[in-house]
Amino acid sequence: MTLWTYDQFVTHEFQRPSYIIDPVFPHKGVLCIHGQQTSGKSQLALGMLVNLVRGEMFLKQYRTTQGSVAYVQYDLPEKLWQDRLGMLKPILSGMPFYNVVDFGYHNMAEWKKGGKWFLPSDVAQLREIQPETIVVDSVARCHQMDENDSRATRLVYGYWQELFPDSSLAFIHHNNKDKVGPFRQNEASRPRGSTAWLDNANGGMGIRRLGRGKGGKHRAQIVFTKVTAGEEPSPCEIEISTETLLLTPTHLTARELAELFIRDNPRATKKQLVDWLTTPQENGDKRSEAACGPSRAYQIATEMAIT
Repeated sequence: MTLWTYDQFVTHEFQRPSYIIDPVFPHKGVLCIHGQQTSGKSQLALGMLVNLVRGEMFLKQYRTTQGSVAYVQYDLPEKLWQDRLGMLKPILSGMPFYNVVDFGYHNMAEWKKGGKWFLPSDVAQLREIQPETIVVDSVARCHQMDENDSRATRLVYGYWQELFPDSSLAFIHHNNKDKVGPFRQNEASRPRGSTAWLDNANGGMGIRRLGRGKGGKHRAQIVFTKVTAGEEPSPCEIEISTETLLLTPTHLTARELAELFIRDNPRATKKQLVDWLTTPQENGDKRSEAACGPSRAYQIATEMAIT
């Protein structure tokens, strides 16, 4: 830990990026991925890791920082997880994508005693690697405390951060049940148990199932339930491929719309692009609401080097 003067801090050139997924997942932060059973939480997490390890846009619109990744799988037995990952062999073969598979329930409270760690061998091996991003699936299988007890949140998040101080951590958690109504306005949009699971995270993504699309593809909606800074990104409807399990937005993203606008208006200024992205459009591109908010629009325009 370093004590900085104001001038030292604001002029220091940090070597790491602010986000690994800008603006939804801060570097070295905690992301809570939550949803009902069969909503697509693990597919969302897996698709996110594929984008990160390959340095691709997340959901075709959010910039990522490429790096090694790991999936800690406690929810599925080894063979089932192998079958699922096998679908991604043409995409992930040779990539720094690590796996810990230990199906069952674990008690992290027993991992540290008297200031010393007593880790499962697979977690100890992963600690030697220190991947840039780790997904833990799921929160419920990490501990044996009451989910309504905020101490469970501090133990689970705190222990993983202590073990992997340079990693960005994502945790999969279930939502509350038996609530009806709009997704953004009921308890089903929040993780189960104590609100601390989302409150103590740096970012949150909720997912709900919408049914089946063309070819039997799983349709879902992703909602950004917590963002550390700036405006909350708009919800995104996706399809999950039955062949690769990867995520594809069902509509053109704000970035894709910006690219089309610049193609059709090569002399457009930054202000014109921002105004177009933030103004509801009834015709032409067949969208009835703004593509994104002002902050996101300015970020896209800046990244596209529009003056």
